[in-house]
Amino acid sequence: MKYHTSPSRKLSVHRAGFTLMELMLVLGIISILVVAGVKIGPAIQKQAKNGTAKAAVATLSGFVMSYQSGHSGKLPTSIDQMVKNGMITEDIATDPWGNKYQLVVPSKRSKDKFDLFSQGDSVEDESDDVGNWGD
Repeated sequence: MKYHTSPSRKLSVHRAGFTLMELMLVLGIISILVVAGVKIGPAIQKQAKNGTAKAAVATLSGFVMSYQSGHSGKLPTSIDQMVKNGMITEDIATDPWGNKYQLVVPSKRSKDKFDLFSQGDSVEDESDDVGNWGD
């Protein structure tokens, strides 16, 4: 059996795929997001490393005070001394930038008896140091 359609009825045409304008719009949006991510990424990374360093300084300060109470009130002379005594591991003694945390006795910058800090991203520049002095 054959079906006949009337000539007055038009068949709808279905398009498959996207138009060039739709593709260009999507690519434009993706490009904007990539550029924004590239510009914001390093700032977010720096913030995360600073936060990690602040938390580690607080933890290490506790270890320094624990060392002091276990050694007749004497403070350690360096972070390495605490590593050698087995109080902390080498990875805890290393900041997010791959440098050792610094311990200075007596204190020059904090209200504690010692300065404990990370030298930050730039070892030479003290403005990015993260320490127990509360800046």
